[in-house]
Amino acid sequence: MNGAEAAPEADSRPARTTGAGTRTAIVWIAFGAAALLAFVLLLHVGRGLTWFFDEWDWVQGRRTGSLDDLLRNHNGHLIAVPILLYKFSWSAFGLGNYTAMRVLTIAFHIATCAVLLVWLRRRVRDELALGAVVVLLFLGYAWQDLLWPSQIQYLGSMLGGIAAFVFLDRRDRTGDVLAAIALTFSIACSGIGLPFLGAVGLALVLRRSTWRRLWVVLVPLALYGVWYVQYGESQAKRDNLHLVAGYVEKAGAAGAGALVGTGMSTGHAVIALILVTVVVTVAVRRRISPELASVLALPLLFWGLTALSRAQQAEPGASRYLYPGAVMLVMILGQLVDDPEWPRTVRTRLVAIGVTGVVVVVSLVGNVDQLRQGGTNLREISTYVKAELAAVELAGNRVDPAFRPDLSRAPQISAGTYLRAVHDLGSPADSLATLRTQPEEVRAAADRVLLDALGVQAHPATATGECTTVPADGGHASQDVRADSMTLVIAAGADPVDVSVRNLAATFAAPPFVTVAPGTTRSLELPEVASGPWSVHLAGSSEFTICGT
Repeated sequence: MNGAEAAPEADSRPARTTGAGTRTAIVWIAFGAAALLAFVLLLHVGRGLTWFFDEWDWVQGRRTGSLDDLLRNHNGHLIAVPILLYKFSWSAFGLGNYTAMRVLTIAFHIATCAVLLVWLRRRVRDELALGAVVVLLFLGYAWQDLLWPSQIQYLGSMLGGIAAFVFLDRRDRTGDVLAAIALTFSIACSGIGLPFLGAVGLALVLRRSTWRRLWVVLVPLALYGVWYVQYGESQAKRDNLHLVAGYVEKAGAAGAGALVGTGMSTGHAVIALILVTVVVTVAVRRRISPELASVLALPLLFWGLTALSRAQQAEPGASRYLYPGAVMLVMILGQLVDDPEWPRTVRTRLVAIGVTGVVVVVSLVGNVDQLRQGGTNLREISTYVKAELAAVELAGNRVDPAFRPDLSRAPQISAGTYLRAVHDLGSPADSLATLRTQPEEVRAAADRVLLDALGVQAHPATATGECTTVPADGGHASQDVRADSMTLVIAAGADPVDVSVRNLAATFAAPPFVTVAPGTTRSLELPEVASGPWSVHLAGSSEFTICGT
């Protein structure tokens, strides 16, 4: 062609004509209303949360602003875009404001659904496209992706990947440039972008006349390769190879079950129905289009790659994996129709709308329930962690930098790096006023962390100085001591002495902090803390002696 640019490819899909502008306005108004409702619901369900699991790694280890902070892999993923967003949030709002990142995460979710709606409307009727997207807006089975800002990794990859498909529909140079940018954005958010690279590349290869457009995939792939050489780390495990097929089958059922709001058991039937539809469609058309092949490859690549790295953990139905799978299944369904005017008869159209409506209602009921349960779980964890971090801050520079306040709810946190983060960015912990309104079990947990952070222990000692013998009355001896700071020496008699200690709690928790064995003497030193006086309760079955100040 003597260097002249090739003409854009023709788009064979039927175009919308009658009332297109009005229909578009109605669709986007309806989507906006649903998105606003989803935004409010997600914000409400996720109230009271704080930084969780992976985020603590980033809070403590990715604050320096170095290139390594930005590019270092996280569980094998390149997460440059999420780290930039977190750094912005910390700089603008500090650690004390978790809501800002939650709002940004919800915005990514809504944007992903909006871009998917654009893509679907070119393939299915507006009513069907809108119904599918509404289900995804409220996909409560994927509550980790919707409530935990760390999952902006997956949401960003989905947003960029679907946008690439939308831009490719333009079939011109501008669309190709935008698609390449979108794919680069996708892989810079997480490894979920890799299935999109593979799917787009497959579509371009299968369109033999468009091989010249492969640069759309090769440019972001090259950039990813440069990163991988320096920072990448394969998570694939050879031992997982024989687990891939079973994992993919279960992951597909979990994603389909999330879509209909009934879980994995029903999901198997939904996946079977989708597979039958694919087979029938290909048999009737006597070919598989590049577009259909590419969206079929999407979930297979996603589930297959995930299986290679995670199948040993036996969690194909984990909440964080359901969002990508469900979205990809919706894309398959949309591409199977690939006719924005189908169904064409009024009767068939009404049936399709009715079936879609029933699925949407059933899905919303199940998914909203799952969303609330997920929010409750995360909120309980956050309640304890924020109280325990308040205790760490009360201990201050007296705490061992390697001390870990909660090995189950927040095993990533170590006191030294946490306190440095607080110094730089402010505190996410409860204030004392807030902590004193928490349930007793939470305050008791904070007391235990405070004692451990201060290194309070019962040491062997000798009873000297001013001492008091606590007599037994009816087989019971007890004494209460209250002071801002104290050193107590407890000498047990014929029976053990239980020593309970509290500072933040209103009542003494069980079990006791320490038990002094019969005939032994132990010393307990409680330093002054900003939260006020210590209360100590000593109880035994026979008389014992206490000494101290």
